[in-house]
Amino acid sequence: MANKATPVLVWLAMAATVSAYQGGGVRWLKTPCLLTHAASHASHASLRPRVPAAAGRGAMSTLRMGRIGGEAEAEEQRTVRRTFLQLGTGVGMILLDAVLPAGAKGPKKTTEDVVTSFGQLVQAQGTIEKADALAQKSDWEGVRSLFKQDEIKNIENLLLDLVNGPVISAEDKKTIGTRKRYGIAADVIYGIDGVLSGIDSLSTPQVQNCSAGSCSGELVEGEEEIKKSFKNLKASLSEILTLCRAYKELK
Repeated sequence: MANKATPVLVWLAMAATVSAYQGGGVRWLKTPCLLTHAASHASHASLRPRVPAAAGRGAMSTLRMGRIGGEAEAEEQRTVRRTFLQLGTGVGMILLDAVLPAGAKGPKKTTEDVVTSFGQLVQAQGTIEKADALAQKSDWEGVRSLFKQDEIKNIENLLLDLVNGPVISAEDKKTIGTRKRYGIAADVIYGIDGVLSGIDSLSTPQVQNCSAGSCSGELVEGEEEIKKSFKNLKASLSEILTLCRAYKELK
């Protein structure tokens, strides 16, 4: 119900703002501006010396003052309009951001979609375990072959299905996260990328990254780094699956 109400709340906030601008609400912002302008004008007028002006010059001065006043009024209206539009957009975005689950903006999924994707993530866990066993034997081509399977290639979409579906709570969706809004899912996605990138780099010596401004200049032990990536990858995916199993639909 909350998900269906979200667009309505956003549009109501924007519509209310526009309505206030088109109606009398704009006077709330305009009044302080007008009072300040009037006070400033009166102050400057009292300080100017009173020198008699020629009739022609006085007429031109009146026209010039009228033109300046019109320009000031137009600028004031533009400022008020910008303020109201910014207010409406800001309120709408706050409402929208408050209820969207962890950056998920994809198509909404059904309970059946979530259950299916969860099952494929369980398969992915088994595939990663097999790949890790091959990595311990330095069978890199075997790891590549396993990582070409659908449950691994599509793992980001499977994780998105969890946060775009109705099964998991909003809080748990934030914990899982996405690639863009960092969470456990990002650890899984980048973990797979890290393993494949590590295999690609085995034939090219890699220098260790600098840490706390200190650079050792030592070479990275490629195979050991890949094995570390597997450890983190398995832990992250296991954490997501454990979280999901708390829901009766995913037991």
